[in-house]
Amino acid sequence: LDEGVIWVRANFPEGTALETTAGYADRMRGIISEFHDTTFVTSQAGRNDSGTDPFTPSRLEMMIGLKPMEQWSYASKQELIQALGKRLREEFPTVRFNFTQPIIDSVTEDTNGTSANLAVEFSGPDSNTLRFLGGKLVERMKRIPGATDVSIEQEGSQPQLVIRPDRERCARYDVKIEDV
Repeated sequence: LDEGVIWVRANFPEGTALETTAGYADRMRGIISEFHDTTFVTSQAGRNDSGTDPFTPSRLEMMIGLKPMEQWSYASKQELIQALGKRLREEFPTVRFNFTQPIIDSVTEDTNGTSANLAVEFSGPDSNTLRFLGGKLVERMKRIPGATDVSIEQEGSQPQLVIRPDRERCARYDVKIEDV
């Protein structure tokens, strides 16, 4: 199934601000537009407006429209993706990229929590141990001939605002904890 477009996920280092990610998106759209096989490129930084994709500001998703295959300067879509990936990685070496298609991306994300073509999931109570094991596996998988975009997709710990109501003060002022 070829949907006629390319869907790209770009994961910037954790903590990258939304404004910074949006600026990088401008540059990436410019690079992608240099490829004459493309017709358009759109991007979205962070989570979507409906809130159904709870992504951090360091995440960018792009859709790339393509001309009909007979007008391509590349022999296949895979060759085009390899050229796009090479160019983007040269400009953004610390970014983790994933190239796929929109529907396939949604289906794989819904079924296994990621859009990766191959995913290994670790689970357990100690996130530091899991991260260490994930890093060791990434090192090993990168040595497999033909493996590209091997990375840990899981974001690290995220900042949170925790509000702990002072129960004594709430009681003193007749404020219910549920109202706080």
